Amino acid sequence: MTASDSSFLEAFFLAQREALTEREQSFVESRYGIISGEPQTLEQVAQTFSLSRERIRQVVERSLRKIKHKGQRELAQGKTTGACASLLQSLDQACKPSTQESLERIITFAQEELPNLPPQTHAFPLLVLLLFKEAEAKQVMAALMQMLAETTADQIQQAKMEKYAASFTRLLPGTLWPRPVQTDIHRLSGLIDASLERTSQLDASENAGKFFSQKMKRDVSYRSLLEMQMLQRLEAAAEVAIYQEQPFLITEEAYGKARTYCPDIFFVLKDGRGAIAEITQWTHMALHRNLIKYETTRLFCMKHGLGLLITDGRKTFKHLRQHIAPPAFQQALLEVIAQSSTQSLSWGEYQTIRDQYAASWMDFLAIVLANRLIWSLEPFTLKNNNF
Repeated sequence: MTASDSSFLEAFFLAQREALTEREQSFVESRYGIISGEPQTLEQVAQTFSLSRERIRQVVERSLRKIKHKGQRELAQGKTTGACASLLQSLDQACKPSTQESLERIITFAQEELPNLPPQTHAFPLLVLLLFKEAEAKQVMAALMQMLAETTADQIQQAKMEKYAASFTRLLPGTLWPRPVQTDIHRLSGLIDASLERTSQLDASENAGKFFSQKMKRDVSYRSLLEMQMLQRLEAAAEVAIYQEQPFLITEEAYGKARTYCPDIFFVLKDGRGAIAEITQWTHMALHRNLIKYETTRLFCMKHGLGLLITDGRKTFKHLRQHIAPPAFQQALLEVIAQSSTQSLSWGEYQTIRDQYAASWMDFLAIVLANRLIWSLEPFTLKNNNF
């Protein structure tokens, strides 16, 4: 894996695996939610591990320094392909900490690469610790906070809405459309269940909430930061006529079993096309539990002539399906699975093959989808599909 073909989340996840003990990884994961997509406060992590908030802060910072120091040693030795070295290289290229524009670059990087992390408490401290020497970190953090404070609320909101509108335009081609497509906006609006009780139940990071929609003339509820950002894209996008969070219940038979659930968002475009948006962190889109949900939704969408947009706001499910993984990497994974007595692959076995072929996480996800493999986390397992 190189700095150019990896997202920060993937690079950070792999650097943890390379540099930290399992216990240290559990602290860092709880704090930043790289796997779960749900960052937590120091208080929440402290309660989980029955430690003080200060002790959690110390352990997390020490763990990040271990990643940084390992990466610096690798780079000093000319070992640029290690996970920690790749992480530091990608950050340096993106944020250019030695330049005058570094603060603006850090803020932009946090918004684009770490949208689910609160900037002041999570994203900024994480990036500053990895980018700067300890003696500089406090001063840089103060400068970042001052830059945010000096930007007016109206300027921030206007810039956000413009960015949201542009990002929705980029995401829309990632929608999977059936044939034929239903274009009767009034009929599509009738799909929304007005009697359904909408909730804004907190995720693990307490990021649920509401905002007032000028487009819909009502409060809109969201259950996570990623969901809020998608709703804001729909609010800002000129292409969108109406949208509804938690719009209706879906009951379809997928994989031989009837399943019922409530999709994240339903939206209708001004040209009359309607679509369901499922909000999932892109690194998790090929998880088996998510694929079952997507298949349930896909069948519903085909029945009603709706599109299906599966996204985290940066990548889409369609991107993953169209990505072409190196054939040698795919063959190596499939051979190990086929030769295993359990017809499966562990994390350690996968890591060995990944490093041998310098493969990216996108390569891995594309192979899972192309070969209908069953992938689970906690613990990591990859096996043939028995359906």
